[in-house]
Amino acid sequence: MRRASYFIALLLGFMCGLLCVSQKAQSQSMYKDPFESYLPRVTEEYMKKHKGAPEDLGPPPVVIEGVLWGTKMPATIIDGEVYKVGDTLQTIDAKVFKIKKNIVFITYGERIFEMRVKTRGGM
Repeated sequence: MRRASYFIALLLGFMCGLLCVSQKAQSQSMYKDPFESYLPRVTEEYMKKHKGAPEDLGPPPVVIEGVLWGTKMPATIIDGEVYKVGDTLQTIDAKVFKIKKNIVFITYGERIFEMRVKTRGGM
C-alpha cells in the first residue's frame, strides 16, 4: 500500500511539474514574429551616437576583403574579421544581411547597402 501511495504522489508531482513547464513555454513565444523587421531599430541612443537621421548615413566605412561562397554557411571577410549572415560588425553598428558571390549586403542605419569585394585594382 505504501508503494502505491508513493507512486501516486510521485506521479502527481511529475504531472504538476510538466504543467508548470508547459504554461511557461506557452507564455514565451517560441517563434519569431513574421512581421518584425530585420532592419535595426532607430532609438534615441542611436540618434545621439550617429548625430543625425540614419537615412543621411552613407555606406558603412568597411572593406569587403573576400567571400566564401557555395557552402551551407557562406561567410565574408570584412576588415580582417570573418562574419556570417546575421553577425554584427565589430567596428561599427552594422549587420551582415545577405551574402552572394562577390557581393555582401550590409544593414547600416535604416538602409541595406550592396558592397562588392575589393579587387587589387581598386573597387
